[in-house]
Amino acid sequence: MSSHDFALIVPCYNFAHGISATLEQISAWRQQHSLRFFLCVVSDGSSDSTAEILAAFAKGREDWFRGKSDR
Repeated sequence: MSSHDFALIVPCYNFAHGISATLEQISAWRQQHSLRFFLCVVSDGSSDSTAEILAAFAKGREDWFRGKSDR
């Protein structure tokens, strides 16, 4: 695993309505800065489509993104 300057942990319980925009903003910020960070998004028991959105976003970003959903 490569080294990172910091880790960002984002809780997102039942946040399907806003998680996509949040992830896109974080991704854009990441591209604009030279800091390397690891993003961990946690959805603990969400009953909406948060888990599916996280899974779709994770594809191709495994080097810096982890999404976890416990349903």
